[in-house]
Amino acid sequence: MCISLACYSAQEMASTRASMGNPDAWEPVLKGCHPSAWPAHGILYANVNDKISLLLSKPMKVVDNLVDISYLMQEGQNTLQISHDQDTTDYVFFLIAHQPVRAQLKELASVRQEEVAWAQHIENSTKPLQSVIKVWEHFMVY
Repeated sequence: MCISLACYSAQEMASTRASMGNPDAWEPVLKGCHPSAWPAHGILYANVNDKISLLLSKPMKVVDNLVDISYLMQEGQNTLQISHDQDTTDYVFFLIAHQPVRAQLKELASVRQEEVAWAQHIENSTKPLQSVIKVWEHFMVY
């Protein structure tokens, strides 16, 4: 399960919601829209649990226009505050829980592959060098 911040076009959300008869729940509206690109102007950031500040302005890492904040969540209650220095009325921000999207799974596989490669490097680095041992054995006098 992923917890991600998503940015949507306010105009697209309003039009999708109106076409659905203005439902009270946002879930069907979100399913009818696609996350948009994040604002490219100004500074936008999120404060998570009153201690972690996360830059949401470019340059930032997004996958399918989602910002994964799962790693910042803690068990129990969490807080999120989005702050900005420019007008963001053209956007609607949502915190969503979802299954990982294909791009997130691909990135996770890449990170795990790097971790495995690093672990193998460490393991190989701590082994005695067999070729050096054989060279010394050749020159040793008994």
